[in-house]
Amino acid sequence: MCLLVPLLPIGVQRWRQRCGSVRNGQDVQTREAEILEFLRRLLSPEFMPHGYCYLWDPWIVWLNVISDSLITLAYFCIPLALVYLVRQRRDLPFNWIFWMFALFILGCGTTHLMEVWTVWHGSLRLLPR
Repeated sequence: MCLLVPLLPIGVQRWRQRCGSVRNGQDVQTREAEILEFLRRLLSPEFMPHGYCYLWDPWIVWLNVISDSLITLAYFCIPLALVYLVRQRRDLPFNWIFWMFALFILGCGTTHLMEVWTVWHGSLRLLPR
C-alpha cells in the first residue's frame, strides 16, 4: 500500500504519516517540490517537434495532422454512441462495462490528439511510448 500511494499527489502527507516518514513537515514540502518539478518537466519542450522529422514538408505535415485529427474525431464519436446506447437501453445488466469502455476509447483518441500537438511542440513526455 505504501508503494502505490506516492503516485497520487492527493494525500501525500497522510501517506508519509502512515509510512512513518514525516519529520517536522520538511519531507512533505520536498515531495510537493518533486511533484511540481515533475509537472514542469512533463510539459517542457525539451525535444524537437515532429515537424523536424517530416522536414517541415507541408504535404507530409498536413497529411499527418489531418489523418490524426480524423482518427481523433472517430475515436471521440465511439464513446458518444456508447453513452447514447447505455442511456437508451436501461435493461443492460452490466452497463458499467460500456462506461469503462467509453472512457478507454476516449483515452485512445486523446493519444492521437497528442500526436497532432507534438507536430509543433516538443512535449514528447506526454506521449505513450
